Order: sequence, then C-alpha cells, then structure tokens
Amino acid sequence: MKTYKAIFFCNHEKGFGKVKISDSFKEFIHKCKSEPIDDFAKKSPEEMEKMMIEKGRGNVITETLRATWKKQYEKYKDMMQEEVLLTFRDEVKNDNE
Repeated sequence: MKTYKAIFFCNHEKGFGKVKISDSFKEFIHKCKSEPIDDFAKKSPEEMEKMMIEKGRGNVITETLRATWKKQYEKYKDMMQEEVLLTFRDEVKNDNE
C-alpha cells in the first residue's frame, strides 16, 4: 500500500483517479465546515403544509412546493450533526514548559 502525505479524493467510478483535497489532515479538518441543519428542514411535507395554512399562506401551496418539501424532508429527516472537537499535537501546550 502506498502512503501519501496529503488527503486525496479517490473516485472508484472513474478508475480510482485521485484529486488532491489538502496537504494535511489538519488542513482537511479545518476545511470541513457545515452549517447547522435547522429543525425546520426536517419537517415532513404534511407538517410544512399545516404550518403554512396556520399562518394564512395556504394559497401559495402548489404541487411543486409539496415536491420540494418532500425532497428536503427525504434529504434531512435522518441526518444528525454532532460537534467534533479535535486537538492537534502542535496545539497542545506542555505543562512542563
């Protein structure tokens, strides 16, 4: 197995061609950011429709909007986000210093 000193994306569907993502794991982690997923995005299409009607906006509900809500719901319904805290050796201070 060959070892690389960088992080690569390897697409197995395209002959395992490598695309360099970053020069180090630390850099890769710092590039990995995601915005919190709002609980609103996890509402079912039925919940979204009910909410719109309760707010007096039932007149804007269309099949296209329902399809959009369904797609959003399917994408986010089971998704969970957790905060990940990492400490890198070069950032840890030695108490003996």
